[in-house]
Amino acid sequence: MAVTIRDNDPWTHAHPDEWRAARLARQKRPPQPDNRVPPPPPLGVRVTDSLGAPLRDEALPRGHAPWLCPERVEVWNGAAWLESAAALKALAKRSLYLPAAWPDETDDRTGVTGRLRVTFPPGPATLSTPVRRVLTARATVGVWLVDAQTAAWLVDGQATTAYPLGPHAPGGKRPPRGVHPWAIRTALVAPPSDPLILELDTRGSRFSQLLLALSGAP
Repeated sequence: MAVTIRDNDPWTHAHPDEWRAARLARQKRPPQPDNRVPPPPPLGVRVTDSLGAPLRDEALPRGHAPWLCPERVEVWNGAAWLESAAALKALAKRSLYLPAAWPDETDDRTGVTGRLRVTFPPGPATLSTPVRRVLTARATVGVWLVDAQTAAWLVDGQATTAYPLGPHAPGGKRPPRGVHPWAIRTALVAPPSDPLILELDTRGSRFSQLLLALSGAP
């Protein structure tokens, strides 16, 4: 299976050492979306694929992405769950899927923190085999487990294993400050064809995207 790095925005995700190696100065403010041209290598790497380009590729219809967007988000206010349209808008950003040529929604200025209850819609009916559910997200680092070298977020009260994507995936060290893409392996096992409601404790992190993968993990 091909290995892909997605959502790699050098301004947000590149480590300070990479900027120094490229002899470039990181701007104090993020460039506007229309002007986000990747700098020269090594910071200009956006996607890597272990197998090269596919022999045959098709654009997916809208609504048939490999990830599901949340359809409802509730925020715990200390006494009750309150539905939040602002939190839903912040988390339900589509992610770039190259064959479909959809615009990538990379505005991380909107986000949410705290205890969240997130409802995802059902996936395709053909995906009926139970798998361990995986989330993809964009979030700040927040609490960090040094020994496990992973972010310490809770899903339904249970610890998760979160893997930083992008240039920090193989490094095994805490990413620098800022928003990073993540793959979050949960303890939830269910068919992707079923709807899913989960509780997420961000533990100080700020999430600006949360999607449910249609594939699973061992």
